[in-house]
Amino acid sequence: MKPIEQIRRENFAALVAAEPSQAAFARKIGKDKNQVSQWLGRAGARNISAETAREIEAMLSKPAGWMDHDHPPTAGSTVVTESQPGGLDAVKLAASIEFLQELFSTWRRPFVAADQAGLIAAVYDELTQTTTPNLVQLSRRVADQLDQEGPDHERQSEARRA
Repeated sequence: MKPIEQIRRENFAALVAAEPSQAAFARKIGKDKNQVSQWLGRAGARNISAETAREIEAMLSKPAGWMDHDHPPTAGSTVVTESQPGGLDAVKLAASIEFLQELFSTWRRPFVAADQAGLIAAVYDELTQTTTPNLVQLSRRVADQLDQEGPDHERQSEARRA
């Protein structure tokens, strides 16, 4: 059986992933973005206390105790796949999406997750296979992959590299 801390973190990551960004989620629950990041496991993985879990549940109209129980995936959100038999790491998946959102924002390019599934998968693979990913190299690989999409993107990538 999973420890309560892991269950809360996984449920928290699923709630965050349903929002456009970590910052938007932080605003929604009235918490600092850095606190949200710490609860997700980036910057030192802090546990979510029972009191905080109840506060978050109340802010999101979830029943008391919701964050303390495993929840099956909802329709359209497959967690276990043949290529990932142990299931996806929700925290690293959320981190992958957040990384790409911030990268695209820096490049002043719209980020639509549904259109960037390949990039999300590539970043996710990097985060799950490497203990300390090189984000600069990862950013360059993302830019290179976007360059392969066509000439319109090449002009944008030159601006990204400048």
